Amino acid sequence: ILCVIASDASAGAGSPTDLEVYVMDTNRGSNLAVLTSSVTTGTANAINHIYLSADGSVLAGQNAKTAASSATSRVPLNSNSNLFVVTNIHAVLGGATPNAVVVSTAQSHGATVAFVGDGTLAGPQALIYSSGSSGSSNTTWATRTLKVVPLVAGAVPTSLDNTQSTYAVLAGGRKLDDDASTAD
Repeated sequence: ILCVIASDASAGAGSPTDLEVYVMDTNRGSNLAVLTSSVTTGTANAINHIYLSADGSVLAGQNAKTAASSATSRVPLNSNSNLFVVTNIHAVLGGATPNAVVVSTAQSHGATVAFVGDGTLAGPQALIYSSGSSGSSNTTWATRTLKVVPLVAGAVPTSLDNTQSTYAVLAGGRKLDDDASTAD
């Protein structure tokens, strides 16, 4: 499974702000299919940071609602973005409509995320990420909180850590022998 960030077809080649994420199956040599058109409406969409689950079934990424024309200006991308997920990539490759949802809106998101349940039979079920108040610069990086959100539309994030620090999310997992009836 290969995912790429590229200009929207209507924007022409090389647009830095009217972007989509596309997917293809490199084993079959399929055409590129757009994944993000429902979460990147309009022409002001700069996409930064995409993450693919280990099994290639779920994609997470960030987009900023910016019309900035300078490809060297990363401020809007790093300080005020939406975090989105697409949860049915294999189905999209078979012709289905992408299930793309925004899981965090207009926040200053970190550059890393982790899928909870990645590598299990059920696959990714939630996303761990950091976020802070949106702003016009990266000065909010030191005031982030660590959150987790289920991969469904309308889910409410839960705070995991309120230390307000800079986070680099390296992994998210699920203990396979968890017993919901105990506090262990």
